[in-house]
Amino acid sequence: MRRRLAIDVGSALRVHRRSESSRRQKLSASTIVRVNATMRFGAAAAKLFCDFDYVISPVSPVVNFPAEFAAPINDPAKPFEHICYTVPWNMSENPAVSINGGYDKKGFPIGVQIVGRRFDDLGVLGMAKAFEGLRGAQKPWPSPPKK
Repeated sequence: MRRRLAIDVGSALRVHRRSESSRRQKLSASTIVRVNATMRFGAAAAKLFCDFDYVISPVSPVVNFPAEFAAPINDPAKPFEHICYTVPWNMSENPAVSINGGYDKKGFPIGVQIVGRRFDDLGVLGMAKAFEGLRGAQKPWPSPPKK
């Protein structure tokens, strides 16, 4: 039987839960680690967005990859390299949108991500609309295979 390590939030994070019984809530160690990581990412993003309104980046370091690959990089030692541009914003809780930024030489779409300050969802959507207006015409969707 697997045991879960429980940590007293009051001593681990110095956060006290105020309730009618004024008891402290117990959280698992994995929850504490996730909360701590989210707080660190959030603090770093808040510092970044003191100087910038938006960040534009690729969605992935790989435009396309064979379907039989286990992951886009296909290196078991680096199973998460393909999410390096998106994870920081998921963890920091910043709004982000992914759109087609253009096409590679083979015609595959290249994902572009626009990230904004926390709670600036409308600003991010506005930037995406502006980017799409400047980007130019899109290729038509491929036809489904004929049976």
